Amino acid sequence: MNKAEEPVFEALELSNLVGDCISKLDGEAKEANISLSFSGERCSVFGSKENLEEVVFNLVENSIKYNEEGGHIWVKVYTSDGPTISIKDDGKGTPYADPIITSVRDIVELHQAKLITDNGIGGGSEFKVVF
Repeated sequence: MNKAEEPVFEALELSNLVGDCISKLDGEAKEANISLSFSGERCSVFGSKENLEEVVFNLVENSIKYNEEGGHIWVKVYTSDGPTISIKDDGKGTPYADPIITSVRDIVELHQAKLITDNGIGGGSEFKVVF
């Protein structure tokens, strides 16, 4: 990675960042007839806005892709175990080998955070990014 590609880290209000992403993805979810809900506690993290937006977009778009018509996606930002983004769905599950998950994991590790997955193939998925 050269200097031009290095992410710029700054203080970010995580709930606002995730909420803005969800607003942009709402139309895509509605088009797929999937309910997308968001709730967020205020919390700050130090990170790359562009990279963290990419994480949220990729995980929510995957939840839309692997969901079914009439499905649900719940996105939360909370602080009980440190600042956390949770993206949970009731779809058919996301394959672990999906290249998007590898990309997300790389970005999460760059932020010295953890990606925790609970992937019930046939029973939905939950992805947590814990800072």
